[in-house]
Amino acid sequence: MPLRKYDSRLRSGDIVLFTRNGAPIYHARIKIPGRSGHVTKSLKTADYAEAVANASEIRDELRQRVRQGLSVGRYTFADIWKMFIENEGKKSLSVHRLRYLEGTARRYFLPFLGDTGIADVTDLKIERYWDWRLRYWQSAAGKQKIEKAERGRGGKHGRVDKPTARRSTLGNVAKRPSNKTLQMEQTALRQVLGWAHRRALVNRVPYVKAPRDKSKKGVDRRPAFTVHELVVLGKKLTRWMDEAGEKPPKRPDGRFGKPRVALHRPHALHRWQRTMLFSYVLFMAASGLRPNEARQLRWRDVRYERNSQGEYTVLTTSHSTKTGSREVVCLQAAKASLERVRRNSDHTKPSDLVFAHRDGTPIQFLGKTFKKLLGETWVVYGASERDVREVGEGEPGAHRLLFDPTTGDERTIYSLRHTYATIALQKGKGMTYDKLARNMGTSPGMIFKHYHHATVREDADVLSMRQ
Repeated sequence: MPLRKYDSRLRSGDIVLFTRNGAPIYHARIKIPGRSGHVTKSLKTADYAEAVANASEIRDELRQRVRQGLSVGRYTFADIWKMFIENEGKKSLSVHRLRYLEGTARRYFLPFLGDTGIADVTDLKIERYWDWRLRYWQSAAGKQKIEKAERGRGGKHGRVDKPTARRSTLGNVAKRPSNKTLQMEQTALRQVLGWAHRRALVNRVPYVKAPRDKSKKGVDRRPAFTVHELVVLGKKLTRWMDEAGEKPPKRPDGRFGKPRVALHRPHALHRWQRTMLFSYVLFMAASGLRPNEARQLRWRDVRYERNSQGEYTVLTTSHSTKTGSREVVCLQAAKASLERVRRNSDHTKPSDLVFAHRDGTPIQFLGKTFKKLLGETWVVYGASERDVREVGEGEPGAHRLLFDPTTGDERTIYSLRHTYATIALQKGKGMTYDKLARNMGTSPGMIFKHYHHATVREDADVLSMRQ
């Protein structure tokens, strides 16, 4: 016999079981301690004992959600995201993967999907996310964020003289995200939605496929420097580093007089920063490390060994990096860069970071400064690859070193890793995809995919059938 409405009270009145309109299906009206109002749920059963068990389970789940700071109504994407980070991310993901996921969610996922009920995160909603994401940094909201960051402590007009100051990276955002960036976001979305599906929080995983820039179709080359571009860059860095060491001009009104025009003179911090960047750039091109691997490198991870061919540098990457700990054999130029850092650093104990601020914390400013320097370096290309020279901005045919002349993509610190791979394949005697992949902490397939162009000219005689 069906119960009358509000006829059965459980858990000191926190749960009220009832039926509606004489139908046999039970419903529950649940009061959550510490929250105002009630939550009403259908128990989807006509059996009283099963209804009691279901209602108690729902009540316990809702209380747990309140303790975790989640909503007690429908699950939103933000709720699912928070549960994923707490129950999966912080327990099984590396600190660097977790940092990437949290940053991506804060900038993109949560602003667009956060308040959406998880049941409403459909194929169409994901498709609209990609449309929004492609235009974000060109929209009014995106531009406002960039302007705000430039006015902040770490922005264009903020203070960067303190290593502890917060530094913004918004100056480096691409107006149109690269295929690789979107692919990484695609993987992140699939990861969290797949986790929710395995725990029956969603009925199905929506179709998540990032759009590709069709202009890049078939282009797998990564932006890198040629050997001769690297020589031009090295000379530019040398002059730039030496400029910081020049003595300021004498004041026009005498030694103790006030100058009529403010003198913008480099100080000790500028000299130290420029020396550090100079060493870092040459080291990255000689080691092929990922930026995060170099960021975690400590002096105990550096050693010099010798074989019948002479001395070489061996590095051991941290276990907390992308591919874990491995040994890396560097090009010969790596030692000179490392020793220059050692001479200029106050932190050279075995446990100290190699690339560190003056207070010993991991260095932060190099990527943005590097891109700014590339943007101010103009070159012209001749008939051959060797014919590269630096010129002034206004000269005919001048090209910013910031942009790869083949792909048109912006070069970054990561481009130095691509430079290492290209040079190793072109110049390394006996170098194979497998050997290079082991040294760089990747797969032979990835090496072939992105760098096979580097070996085409080595086989020119065979390919042109001149043998």
